[in-house]
Amino acid sequence: MAHELFVARLRDAAELFFRKGSPYRKIFDRMMGRCVMSGLTRKWLRDTYSLYQREYTEERSTLEPKEDVISSDNGLVCLNMNAL
Repeated sequence: MAHELFVARLRDAAELFFRKGSPYRKIFDRMMGRCVMSGLTRKWLRDTYSLYQREYTEERSTLEPKEDVISSDNGLVCLNMNAL
């Protein structure tokens, strides 16, 4: 499903970048067809998804609070904003 949408977006991009009847349009379509047939576009999608997932998990791990309550040596407790 996602791959077909990606290929459709490539076709839309070709229509935006090249005028109708442009000599480069046929070359672009031929090269993109080769990329699709060889599986390169599927690899691009997999790489993009894995990069996004890696960055998302790293971001979530840095946002999680380490401790809600910090105590000192004299028995007093310092509360942070997460404890409120």
